[in-house]
Amino acid sequence: MSGFYRWGDPGQDTFAHINTGRKSSGAPCECPRFPQDNPEISPVCYRMSVALCDAPGCDRPMCKLHRTPHPTKPNTDFCPEHKDLVLR
Repeated sequence: MSGFYRWGDPGQDTFAHINTGRKSSGAPCECPRFPQDNPEISPVCYRMSVALCDAPGCDRPMCKLHRTPHPTKPNTDFCPEHKDLVLR
């Protein structure tokens, strides 16, 4: 489903196609969906990713809602599973 993403805040359940021409439209967020999101659309979040998890051995794409940036290290972000690493 390249180019298709869940769109909006949790619970809005809007699905959109982003046409970027010949360029890749980017990976969707692979974090678990929010409880308010419709599970029939996808079991994962599936919003457009803005970063990859920087935990060792993890490069999960994350949307802005799942991203936890490190407070002092620029361009260092963690997924919900690894957000405890922000404190290190």
